[in-house]
Parts: sequence; structure tokens; C-alpha cells
Amino acid sequence: MDHQILKDPSTWVQLENNGHSYGVYDSIGVVYKSLQNFYDSKNRLIKTQEYAIDGQKYSNDIVEGNQRIMTYKGDNLVRISTIMSNQKPYYDHFEYNKANQLTAKYCCDEDIFKAQNIEKYKYKNGVVSELSYTRQNYHTKKMEKSYSLFTYKYDAHHNWVEIIKSVDGVALYKWIREIEYY
Repeated sequence: MDHQILKDPSTWVQLENNGHSYGVYDSIGVVYKSLQNFYDSKNRLIKTQEYAIDGQKYSNDIVEGNQRIMTYKGDNLVRISTIMSNQKPYYDHFEYNKANQLTAKYCCDEDIFKAQNIEKYKYKNGVVSELSYTRQNYHTKKMEKSYSLFTYKYDAHHNWVEIIKSVDGVALYKWIREIEYY
């Protein structure tokens, strides 16, 4: 997707030909792009830029809003930097094994050693088998850890038909799918 047009139903406008349109308009009545994506030569998303109308100036000036910048190492996404208007930026860092499977995600600091959320993945037979999730408690600021185990059932064609996710030893989630073969 190259860009997105923000459409807000509260801004319906009747057109000259008895049609209707809606969206956020600039000062000359043009609907503006609320989001624009940028890609590299490998067609990977490298930047997302959001736009808004500057309501503080009581004008229809278009201003840049939140921005996300993606960084790759080889073909793997290793970092997403999110720069938000009037807020401290936050970062997601990703690590991979030699099979290019995601093994860790660190959020929200530029320095992964100061991460507030940490997800670590283990794989068995090419699928996620374990997830260790550590997050900083908002009130106490202490790190809290939980552990998830995934068990799979497969059909005769080696496709999974059931996944059970146990969190801290309790089976909490179950995904079931039916596959019709022709």
C-alpha cells in the first residue's frame, strides 16, 4: 500500500453532481493522505509517515504526525523506530536464529538492555513451541515473567489442525482449523 486516505463520516460533503464525499480536507477542499508508506528496492516497507491537520493553529495546514522507520539486516527486520508527535520515541528490536525465525523481540527503549517488554521464542519442528514473556509492571516497575507452551496436533498431511496455548501451566487458548483436501 502506497498511501491511505483518511475518511471521516462526520465530514460528509455534498458534491456539485448530487454525489457525496467525505474525508479531511485541506484549505482548498482536497482530501489529504493520512498515511504514506515508503519502500526500498526490495519492496520492503522502510518508513510509514502519518499526516494530520493542524487543529491547534485553527487552520487546515497539513502537518507530519507519527512516523515509523524500519531497519533491516539482510532480509530480516531488526528494528522499528516509532517517533510520535510530542512524545519520547520508542523502539522494537528483533533477533533471529540461523533459520531466520524470530527468537526475540525487545520493546520500548533504544537500548535493548533497558527493554520494558521482552518476548523470547523457541521452535520445535519449525513451529513456535515456547514463548517467554517478560514485561515491566506499570505500577511497581518490577519485571514480571510468564511462560507459554504451544502444543500442536497434525492431520495425515502434516498440517496443523489444533494448537493449544498454555500460559503458566494453564491451557487458556485453543485454535482449531478444518482443512478440506480435493
